[in-house]
Amino acid sequence: MSANLSSELLNTFVTVVHEQGFIKASERLHKTQSTVSQQIKKLEQEIGVSLFQAEGRKRVLTPEGEVFLGHARRILSSHQDAVAAVTGPRQYQQLKIGISQALSETLLPSLLGQFRQANPQLALEVHCGFSQDLGKEFDAGNYDLVLLLQPRQSALTGLQISEEPLAWVASPQFYPQPGTPLPLAFLSPGVSSASAALMHWIRQISAGNRSTIPAASPA
Repeated sequence: MSANLSSELLNTFVTVVHEQGFIKASERLHKTQSTVSQQIKKLEQEIGVSLFQAEGRKRVLTPEGEVFLGHARRILSSHQDAVAAVTGPRQYQQLKIGISQALSETLLPSLLGQFRQANPQLALEVHCGFSQDLGKEFDAGNYDLVLLLQPRQSALTGLQISEEPLAWVASPQFYPQPGTPLPLAFLSPGVSSASAALMHWIRQISAGNRSTIPAASPA
């Protein structure tokens, strides 16, 4: 059966050791010497071992008491930390993050949840925008971390965490007619991945064809 260790009993035990005796401990704790003795006896009954032994006119720690002392101190310290964590002023460190708007709807919700759970002491400030703009703001020191979409030949340095292939998407019933304008629904020109796709398309398509962009959407 596990012992029910009261923080009051543990504090009395640690104080007796620190004050090197029951008399000074009782003065420090503002308790009678009889009360201190009873609490030590109750603690010994809870854990099933003797914590003190007589040595002449003094009472010193037993080997078990020496071992238990370190644990008692750690338990009391953890108890104080737990109380301070919920009652004291909360100190949050702010982390400013920029994320490409194209990634915000897919990656952002799950990433924020996992990060918040792992780092409750951090207050997050998250901004969404164009990758190129966020990269410049990061270089200027305005962000602690940015998550961007960049082509392989990007001048920005950083850690690559994933790679996505570019693809052109059209209806199965769509057949381009040679010599006629090709309608495109494209991202804003400010998006670097869109620029990379456009340059790739220009290199692939014949020089005689033309293109129009009837619709643009910021992302």
